[in-house]
Amino acid sequence: MRTFYIWLIALVIGGMILHNLLDFIRKMIIRARRQAREPHVIRMSRLERITHFLFLSSFISLAYTGFVLMYPESWIVEPLHWFGVTEEGRAHLHRGAAVVMTLLVLHHMYFVLFTKLGREQGRHFLPRLRDAVDLYHNILFFFGKRPERPRFDRFGYPEKAEYLALVWGTAVMVITGFILWFEQYSLAFMPLWLYEVFGIVHRLEAILAVLSINVWHFYYVFI
Repeated sequence: MRTFYIWLIALVIGGMILHNLLDFIRKMIIRARRQAREPHVIRMSRLERITHFLFLSSFISLAYTGFVLMYPESWIVEPLHWFGVTEEGRAHLHRGAAVVMTLLVLHHMYFVLFTKLGREQGRHFLPRLRDAVDLYHNILFFFGKRPERPRFDRFGYPEKAEYLALVWGTAVMVITGFILWFEQYSLAFMPLWLYEVFGIVHRLEAILAVLSINVWHFYYVFI
């Protein structure tokens, strides 16, 4: 009887999964064909898409390697154990990802300051009084006090808040990260207690950044 039910569960649940997978694939094909006939708007240039991919890759790498360095006895370290990555190797991976992100930050600064498209987009990200009004009206909409959402500009307050938080958080992480990386030189011109404060800020800012991306960015982009 046990064997019968194991096979029954496998066949029934497996059949349900296969059915839903085929349904999902077909819906995606129909949706892709419909979207192909509709007008398209390119939200990012090819260069922006490449840099965005590199940034998210370095961010994920930094987050993962940072947390395995912070919690070396945690279960999240196991995948690195499979590949024989030592604690020193984890530190090298973390710093390598930090270098990539720093280079991307420098590139983005050049893009925003010295290119026409970058300056235009930078202006759209500047906060305005209208953003506070939009936030107020949107909250009224949440509670059913307005019949519809406010009409946002090119970038609404959700995008502006995230972008400005990203700028601030990345600056904090880069500065504190390099201070911690070059410990010998840092301690040559600052007291130990200040160095330890930078370490605390680096760890807590990392937690804040990961939670913010998961709660805010994932919701507005994916959900």
